[in-house]
Amino acid sequence: MKEVELSKPRGIFFDWDGTLVDSFAFLTKAHNAVKAEFGLPPFSQDEFLEYFGVPRDQLFLDIYGHHAEAAKQAFEKYYVANHLKEMIVMEGAAVMLVTIASLGIPMGVVSNKRSDFLQAEVEHLGWKKYFGDVVVGAGDAAADKPNPAPLVLGVSKYDNMKIEDVWYIGDTVVDLECARAAGCPCLLVAPVDGVGQDEAHVKNYAQICGFLLQCP
Repeated sequence: MKEVELSKPRGIFFDWDGTLVDSFAFLTKAHNAVKAEFGLPPFSQDEFLEYFGVPRDQLFLDIYGHHAEAAKQAFEKYYVANHLKEMIVMEGAAVMLVTIASLGIPMGVVSNKRSDFLQAEVEHLGWKKYFGDVVVGAGDAAADKPNPAPLVLGVSKYDNMKIEDVWYIGDTVVDLECARAAGCPCLLVAPVDGVGQDEAHVKNYAQICGFLLQCP
């Protein structure tokens, strides 16, 4: 999609981690706590980046190998005890949501985060007023991102909404691949190596607000 092809959306769907919530530091900390339980070396600074956004089952296999299932249980215990109190909203994200809501554009969340964790975080932030029940997490659809199924499911929750008329906003190549497969424009709130403007629009939160406010 080239810049000139971007038009006002009928709906906007968001990734969660790294897009609306800055969870990188917390997830790194959580996995390092779990790795310590299995005698594995901790992630160094930014080393966890290559796993960010990877589907949950694949992520645990890649990091923990034959310890994957036990690591999931240890991770979930740590996560439940700490995620709400350590959650950080991305700077500019809250203002963007207020702006989009004021324009009457329907919104939703499509994430590879475990669904119950995702629902709890949306509730904790008081953001159900923006998304309602249009919050799709890992396992809610037939497959997780980069498969388009979760995004297709999210869009289907709104009557008469066509997937080609929505935006999907994310921060990783997984989000881009999901949007591309679903057939809608992808906006990235952070540059992704190897991704050109012909594949995704790269905009910050203020630019997204400015574009929407100027659209007829």
